[in-house]
Amino acid sequence: MIEKQLADRMRHALADEPPLGFDTDALTDRAGSLRRRRRSTFAAVGATGAVLAVAVTAVVVTGAGREPGVGAQVTTTTQTPATSETTTTTVPDAECTSVPTGSVPPLHFPGSAPIVTRLDEAAPRLIAEHLPGVSVRPSDTGMIAYDCPPNVGTVYPVNGADQRVMIYLVHARGKLDLANDRYADDENYSLVEETSATDGALIRTYEYRQTGYDPGLVVVRFGPDGMVTEAYLAGQGPLVASPAELRALASEPELRF
Repeated sequence: MIEKQLADRMRHALADEPPLGFDTDALTDRAGSLRRRRRSTFAAVGATGAVLAVAVTAVVVTGAGREPGVGAQVTTTTQTPATSETTTTTVPDAECTSVPTGSVPPLHFPGSAPIVTRLDEAAPRLIAEHLPGVSVRPSDTGMIAYDCPPNVGTVYPVNGADQRVMIYLVHARGKLDLANDRYADDENYSLVEETSATDGALIRTYEYRQTGYDPGLVVVRFGPDGMVTEAYLAGQGPLVASPAELRALASEPELRF
């Protein structure tokens, strides 16, 4: 199952990093509680549909509470066909220290509500735009935001294939943030391409291969402002998108905050 693959990947990637360590069982419990609350809301308004057991652990970089201090101010302009909106976010350039290692970080971060709303609307459309012929079903949980460092993400089931697309964004610092590359030291991930973009971003493409698990492909864009965007595709059978298409998705300006 892709959900187990992603959860195991996160457990392995963060196991040796004390400031970012976490208990996946506790986090899964938190995700289940959130999922149940969403199901109750859907039922109240007459919504229907099966609930996918999404491993929210796949899209959460966990850690501790914010360390007080001055952070970088990042200004982001989001454009849609009808509007252009500029927002400024303060990103703490510091380690997370105030929540004990192994605990689940707090849901949400300052200013995350409009970011979640915007990404919930934009992500399926952007997936269809950058991965030709690929459409996804709604995420079971929708975008979920956690703090310290500020991060947002979710997993979308692909229509017509037993595959999943994960969109994940983390903004931990106000400068190029290669420290948030969770794949670099993972023996199950092979770096297949590294390129520099004209805007100063570094883009890495990894292939995932491990016996007993579905194959995967992940592109990670490291922006010069500290914004890290991941586009991850995995599942059974030939993958429905190419590395170039995933790079285009990860480089999409709307997939930032």
